[in-house]
Amino acid sequence: MSVMSESDAQIISSLTLQIPASASNLGPGFDALALALQIYSIVRFDVYDRPDVSQPIVTLRGSIASVSDSYNQGNLIYKMLQGLWQSDPELLNRVRITVTSDIPLGCGLGSSGAAIAGAVWASYFLRGLVPTRKDILTVGMRMEGYPENVAASLMGNMIVCGKGMDDDTIVSEQLDWPEKWRIIAVVPRYTLKTSESRKVLPKMVKFEDAVANLQRTALIVAAVAKNDESLMRAVLTDRLHEPYREPLIPELATLRKVLSSFPIIGCVLSGGGSATLVIVNAREKDEVLHELQVWAEAQPVPPALLDLGVDKEGMREV
Repeated sequence: MSVMSESDAQIISSLTLQIPASASNLGPGFDALALALQIYSIVRFDVYDRPDVSQPIVTLRGSIASVSDSYNQGNLIYKMLQGLWQSDPELLNRVRITVTSDIPLGCGLGSSGAAIAGAVWASYFLRGLVPTRKDILTVGMRMEGYPENVAASLMGNMIVCGKGMDDDTIVSEQLDWPEKWRIIAVVPRYTLKTSESRKVLPKMVKFEDAVANLQRTALIVAAVAKNDESLMRAVLTDRLHEPYREPLIPELATLRKVLSSFPIIGCVLSGGGSATLVIVNAREKDEVLHELQVWAEAQPVPPALLDLGVDKEGMREV
């Protein structure tokens, strides 16, 4: 009688997801706003009929595989495995994951949020279940401490996100980002851990600073809803996190000076950094992008420039 070895394990179900990157905060919308971006992780989940020890649980391919920072690679993998483990520890023993990603790691473009959204969705789908948005955002909140990146990767477009009245429920709403508002992401070659970026924030802030951010966040929502470029340009100023993070990301202040005479809509941190977002109307994009290319080429270590649209669909099966 022949015995089937572990290496003869058979795939019994598969799922491939395309998951967009995300940028949170958008200036004053600290831990409340996020935007899905047209740069993606493709994640394939293969479930075997038995554990297959002949291959690693997670395989990285594409540009993500060449990242030298083992911390950021390890953090991404941990988030994916934790997302699977949350719902079904037994599934983790039989699943193998292949990640092909162009989302830069450790720079505030939502690589962890994308990983969580994909892993939690897969943990339900591969068991024949359909998770609700609430299920995924609740797990995202538990794992990240803030759900807006997960929500943007899941739903697409611009997301307004926060806790409900009971403090355990996540409430989110999607807004249609104006088609002509483009994003240029300036991505330095250094990375920044979320814990480091959070560590510099004060435990208490001035009442007037909190009020200013509340007002501007509400006005961002109005500007997006009304496609009002002049209003958007007037309110992308933050008092709660960017002033404290600027020493960690000197490019933010530098880019604001470089672009001070150019017709941009705004220049803000992407999440906690290290990437900076330049928001610009499509009609001025080429002019602004050329100026950024000239500036970047003059830097000792030139940052990457990503010319991005906003993803309107969110995570989807491919």
